[in-house]
Amino acid sequence: GLLRVQQGIGTFVESLVASREPMDQRLKRANVQDLDEVRQLLEMKIAEKAAINRTDSDIIAIRHHLANRKRAAAEGKIEECIAADVQFHIAIAEASKNEILADLYKSTSIHLKNWFFHIYPETRVFEETYILHEQLLKSIIAGDAKKAWSFAAKITGHVSQ
Repeated sequence: GLLRVQQGIGTFVESLVASREPMDQRLKRANVQDLDEVRQLLEMKIAEKAAINRTDSDIIAIRHHLANRKRAAAEGKIEECIAADVQFHIAIAEASKNEILADLYKSTSIHLKNWFFHIYPETRVFEETYILHEQLLKSIIAGDAKKAWSFAAKITGHVSQ
């Protein structure tokens, strides 16, 4: 690292960290496009890792949130639908068994949730993408990391459907 000399105090090694700003604060001031790009990358990687590392209890949790998402979408309850969608992806992040990826996804999802309320005034898109979410779950259950990555990519819009 670089050295910082302070007269009368000493010489100190400077941190190589680009920013001392806490990640949560950084995410708060991030633009939506940057947040969404981070979400895309995280969702693909957590899906891949979940397919490899998931447990039976992880599958039960993921299924539960997917069912809540489907029900809320069918009933037109946008707040519940968005919450269930976020919980579905958080459950996948937890199933990845990578605590750092899960924490990053949770931090990012808090800020994305507000954006979702603005861009999704109703539940139609959640109904339209249900089958992709179901296929993602099936890929995770099957332990197929490549398919899980692919379905997560389709869900986030990173790859055209």
